[in-house]
Amino acid sequence: MLNYNKHRAFNISLTKKFLLGVIPLLLAVMLVATSLLVVYENKQAQRLEVQYVQQRVDTLARQLAEPVWQLADNVAANILAASLNDDGAICVILEHVSAIVQNVQPLKIGDCSSTNINLIEFHSAVYYEGLGAPRRVGDLYLHYIPQTGNFITHLMQSIKGLFLILIAGVLTLVMITTALFRWIIFRPLEQVSNSLKSYQSTGVRRPVDWSSNDELGLLISDYNKTLSLQINTEEDLAQARDEAHIALENLKNLQNQLVQTEKLASLGRMVAGIAHEVNTPLGNAKTISTSLDIKLQQFEKLVKTGELKKSSLDEFISEFKNGLRIMSSSLQMAVNQVNSFKQVAVDQTSMLSREFNLKTVIGEILSTLQPRLKHSNIQLDVDIPDNFTLFSYPGSIGQIILNAVNNSLTHGFEHQSQGVIYLKAYAYDAQTLALIIGDNGCGVPLESIDKLFDPFYTTKFGKGGSGLGLYIVYSLVTKILKGSIIIRNNPGLEMEIRMPFHVSSVETVIASSEIQ
Repeated sequence: MLNYNKHRAFNISLTKKFLLGVIPLLLAVMLVATSLLVVYENKQAQRLEVQYVQQRVDTLARQLAEPVWQLADNVAANILAASLNDDGAICVILEHVSAIVQNVQPLKIGDCSSTNINLIEFHSAVYYEGLGAPRRVGDLYLHYIPQTGNFITHLMQSIKGLFLILIAGVLTLVMITTALFRWIIFRPLEQVSNSLKSYQSTGVRRPVDWSSNDELGLLISDYNKTLSLQINTEEDLAQARDEAHIALENLKNLQNQLVQTEKLASLGRMVAGIAHEVNTPLGNAKTISTSLDIKLQQFEKLVKTGELKKSSLDEFISEFKNGLRIMSSSLQMAVNQVNSFKQVAVDQTSMLSREFNLKTVIGEILSTLQPRLKHSNIQLDVDIPDNFTLFSYPGSIGQIILNAVNNSLTHGFEHQSQGVIYLKAYAYDAQTLALIIGDNGCGVPLESIDKLFDPFYTTKFGKGGSGLGLYIVYSLVTKILKGSIIIRNNPGLEMEIRMPFHVSSVETVIASSEIQ
């Protein structure tokens, strides 16, 4: 969440920002306008100056007509010298072109060797009209340097004149802009700011009391509408949050109930398997007992009738011993099955940690699966070292194996008539055990790999799959055994479970209550 207070401080007001943006632009516009005006006026002045000088040269040529015709060079020189009194004229040249005058040097007055780049040469022919038709008697040249050609000088002179006007205009703009900003913009914005501060300090949203027919009025109107909508939305969200919280609690309770149901169903399947396994030796013992009872009745009859022979006695003793041996063996098998089931049942229901031999516990668990495997073409391949001793939760490991094997039996061999389920264990490192449970079945589609441990995800919903088996496996491994699971298609489904050899009961007491 952004820290609102962090953005409250500012170093420059909106008015200053506006003025700092407008004043340089205004100055630039005025400078450009002044420059263009000066350029235009300078061009006009140059044009008028050229016209004026040309008129002077033409006038001077008419004044020189009589002296040139009379060859009065002294008079012509005085007239030419007088023309240099004007600013800008630096040289005048008079050339005789009459056929009467030959080899006469031009008359030059002033600095006629100047190379100034701004120099302009004006020309006018000298005509004498005293004999009727005008007769050209000479050429007059005037070298002139324009006095309006310095653009920078004119520009600076113009800027000096406008400087005071510009300062007065800027100050007026600053005062008017400040007043307008404060009246038109800052007042409503201050009310918006107060509304936000009120929400920050009290949590109460207060609408802004402002109305105007401009963009700011529209903005505040939209702000008030949004404020009202946000209040309604927050109320709806609070109600929806409460409802979602209740629904989430209900779903958690339902999920826990379903997990317990799945665990009880797994335990029920195990009980059914044990009952089947115990029933076989007990049935054998009952059959032997019945047979011995018949033999005993026959023996009593022989004794009562006095027909008992030594051969009959020896036969009875032999059959009775053999029957007792078979019955004792069957009963011992039943006792072993019951003891195995008793230990598994205690581990499954108590969720207590203890020290145990991994191979022994896995053997007890797998014995409960024999009835289901006996009627299938699925073989168990178990490779567990004899010397792996753990201090952990045998009940959790048993549930993991039961759910993993049942998952393989349910999903792994759907299109196969036979297969292998294998269990392997090795020391991943000095503190970690690696337990591999897999099959050579059809595997899992790639799109389903990431969903395997999701609760209620199954491809056989309504066909024996609850979608909780592998979810329970994942929960037991990560929460109770403090381990991790790696899934592989190899090509069947393979799970590698890595868990510590020693798990402290203090670390898992909370997690255990969550799963159970």
